[in-house]
Amino acid sequence: MIRKFTRIIQKISRFTYKIKEFYLPTTMNLKLWGLMLSKIGNVSLFAKNNSKQKYRVTEINKLERDIEILINQEVVFTFKDVLANENDMRTFSRFIEKSEYHYSNGKLIFFCFE
Repeated sequence: MIRKFTRIIQKISRFTYKIKEFYLPTTMNLKLWGLMLSKIGNVSLFAKNNSKQKYRVTEINKLERDIEILINQEVVFTFKDVLANENDMRTFSRFIEKSEYHYSNGKLIFFCFE
């Protein structure tokens, strides 16, 4: 297995980064993801501001979350976030299919893919 690493040098917005056709949050602080619509057990549903997109977030434990993006009630995209330190919601790793995106202080610093 060969992994390729890419450093990110482009400027990104304060709270989102475009991956595929989706602008994803650059923080694991759910208060910044949009309006919470519901919470049942460890599953929360958020409405993204100014979008048809919704996030269904399943908290696996304090450090890990599985996220589904819903449009018109259909899952259109999934990813997993893993927090590096539970006291810093802006430093984490995001796993999308076979790619990894690493954020530090809310900034995408590098990603790797197969």
